[in-house]
Amino acid sequence: RVVTVWTYSGMEPYTPAWDDLAAHATEPNPFCESWTLLPAWKHLAGPLDIRIVLVFSDDRSQPSTPGMLLGLFPIAARLRHETLRLRTAALWRHTHSPLGTPLLRKGYERTALNGLFDWLDRDRSLGRMLSVELAGGDGSFFENLQALADDQKRQLFSYNEFSRGVFRPMVDSETYFKTVLSPKWRRNLPEKYDKLSKIGHLETLELKPGDNLDYWLKSFFALEASG
Repeated sequence: RVVTVWTYSGMEPYTPAWDDLAAHATEPNPFCESWTLLPAWKHLAGPLDIRIVLVFSDDRSQPSTPGMLLGLFPIAARLRHETLRLRTAALWRHTHSPLGTPLLRKGYERTALNGLFDWLDRDRSLGRMLSVELAGGDGSFFENLQALADDQKRQLFSYNEFSRGVFRPMVDSETYFKTVLSPKWRRNLPEKYDKLSKIGHLETLELKPGDNLDYWLKSFFALEASG
């Protein structure tokens, strides 16, 4: 079952299911979760024609409920694609979002994508192409998208592919620094620490559960704003 929501306020009844989907997504994307996407839709969408497409399981045993949420896709209508000059739908991401991968429930990725493309086929007002920008190309989303394109004889065109850095936690901080920092850089760290110590009192603190996160964030943003 597919539900289309046209206003950010209309998503309120679906927020619990949305949060559950985010917690069980095959590829996490915090920029597609309710706590970030709804404020972005309200304040950053401007005149864009946006709707959110929700794909639910079809639970015939409970026809009064939409079923389990399997996929969530923020869709924006575009008159023309910037590169291909075609009328198209696009997975919308706001200007501060560096990741465009949609939320798909783990184990139901293909079902969710089938629901999305069935909906797109029925609504040709959005054109006949879906644009996906800055989505992960090495995960379950792209793998299932490729399989769907092969099975349904759809054309899948990728362009401007690139790799970018990602932070992957390791066993401990010492292992991390030895892995990502060169020996020369590590040798220079004590000297840099000494120079900072001469400027003023220097402490190394660690954020722990229960600490005041707001204080840390405000201090960081104040430091950034100071230049």
